[in-house]
Amino acid sequence: MKFKNILILSTLSYGAFKIIKHKNDIKENYQNKSHTIETMAHNLEDIKQQLNTLTIESKQLKDIAANLSYKSRVFAKETQSHVSEINKRMNKYTKKED
Repeated sequence: MKFKNILILSTLSYGAFKIIKHKNDIKENYQNKSHTIETMAHNLEDIKQQLNTLTIESKQLKDIAANLSYKSRVFAKETQSHVSEINKRMNKYTKKED
């Protein structure tokens, strides 16, 4: 055998030895990573559901805000007419007192 072949064989043997020596650590690490990936996938589904809920509620809030804006404008117009009527009546009484 040539030196190059011996070097490759010894390197591969050493790598195989280290893998076998640490196979429990590698297996445990793989299981932890798999569990983490599953948890992340579950969390992603939860986030998608929450985002969908937020989108729906955002649309509802926009509708409520538009309705509230309309009602506040109507209220302002109504109060303005009432205030002007009150001012007219007050003017009648204040002119008589002068």
